[in-house]
Amino acid sequence: ADPLSRVAPADVPLAAPPAQTAPAQPAPPAATAATAPPAPDQAGAPADLPLPTPPAIDVGRGRSVSPSGPPIGAVPGAATAGGPAASGPRVGAPATSALGELTDERRAAFAAARDRIAATGVKVVDINPWPLLQAGALLYGGAFVAERHAAVGEFVEAHPDEVDPAVGRIIDAAATATASGYFADAERLDRLALATRGLFADLDAILLPTTVAQPTIAAVEANPIGENAKLGAYTTHTNLLDLCAVAMPAGEADGGQFGVQILAPAFHDAVAADIAALLAADPGAPANPRPMVALWA
Repeated sequence: ADPLSRVAPADVPLAAPPAQTAPAQPAPPAATAATAPPAPDQAGAPADLPLPTPPAIDVGRGRSVSPSGPPIGAVPGAATAGGPAASGPRVGAPATSALGELTDERRAAFAAARDRIAATGVKVVDINPWPLLQAGALLYGGAFVAERHAAVGEFVEAHPDEVDPAVGRIIDAAATATASGYFADAERLDRLALATRGLFADLDAILLPTTVAQPTIAAVEANPIGENAKLGAYTTHTNLLDLCAVAMPAGEADGGQFGVQILAPAFHDAVAADIAALLAADPGAPANPRPMVALWA
């Protein structure tokens, strides 16, 4: 008996495998035999999405950039691989003027964290984080939210009284996403991912705030979707762009806690952790009893 028949669903017939002998293919006409395929046309690329040359794949993924001590979870044998870390850690960070809706106190707290990490010997490089922010906006602002409807839409439609109203509105709206919208967003995400790779071509990590603000309960009750969108403005891109991140406290602002995150490409978790450790170990960092929290995406 075919071993696959023991695990195949009963309603899916198992077709007999086709014969292995393929028919002979006729030789191409002499006039076209040497014709090369046309080059991809990039004329349709949006003007605001440059297509940088992708960097070479880093075979030393997971290398440690700590100036002393063993690497944190580094891939065995990878610490000698080339890359930006060979001449010291390089961290990209936006100027405070590029931080969107952050309040003045939060901008000042971010600037202080940027200065502290630079004081440890890390080379801080000015960047524009627009590819990350635009990618994050696609999670709920585009057709990708249809995945939520595919997962729980049937339950939400059948039990509207058992679902949080804000969640219900998001799931209901997700049902209107179209296939063409999904493919358009997927193409845009690919271009944003390429632009993000361009950012990391000369960087070990990126420093960003973890969130825009800490809203009050009253603010969330009045505008749950809007306030939660602001909470995720600097984090929703992480899974979409296949990044990893370490989030950590970085003082206070506006009467509450302020935090930053160290982002790195997938499988560079050790790099993100090492750079975050440099910032956490800085003696000039503000006292905070909360431990560093690692977010692995």
